[in-house]
Amino acid sequence: MRRSFYITVSLLAALFLTLSGLFTKIYAEEEIAFDVTPDDVLFDVHHMKPGDWAPRTVTIKNQGTDPFQYNMKVESQGGIKLYNELYLEVTEEDRSLYDGKLKDFTSMEARRLAPKCKDEITMTVRFPKELGNEYQGMETNFSIVFTVEGDGNTNDEQTIIGKVGTDLNDVGPKLPNTATGMFIYILLGLILVGIGGFFILISYKVKNTKRRELSWKDQ
Repeated sequence: MRRSFYITVSLLAALFLTLSGLFTKIYAEEEIAFDVTPDDVLFDVHHMKPGDWAPRTVTIKNQGTDPFQYNMKVESQGGIKLYNELYLEVTEEDRSLYDGKLKDFTSMEARRLAPKCKDEITMTVRFPKELGNEYQGMETNFSIVFTVEGDGNTNDEQTIIGKVGTDLNDVGPKLPNTATGMFIYILLGLILVGIGGFFILISYKVKNTKRRELSWKDQ
């Protein structure tokens, strides 16, 4: 009888410890809950031209019960040539968090966010003025990755996407078409030579006519 009692108590204790560990794990996972808005697409920009820029605002909310630190980075998902040339500015209110090439935004100084608080981050993609016709009609796709780390070594991650495309007809200063320009100059030259020749011919005929009239009068 006593042995059965001990076995029952041991089983209940083991069950209690198992359930306690499970609840603790679930609770810890809930503590690092966070939300990023928008949660799918931040940039969907078309027809960008040199000198254009596109600002977007993303909101990070701590919906858990403990503070956490978060970081951001950008990863290319295609269209590497244009991706390598675009610039990115990241600001929070009046504070600059990053200002440089899009491709170099691999991390930033971690920011701490208290429970039930939020940060509003402005991200601005800029198209450099000096880019030329070789970028006409190009596009690039990239991911913006948010990584969150809690005090208990718990972490989570969320990704939103960006897409930037250039104008098909007007990218960079137009380069002169040398062949076309040369043809136009030659054509204009031929026309002027033809007009000049025509007037010379008329003048010659007029002079000959006058000479003949004078010769007839002398006779």
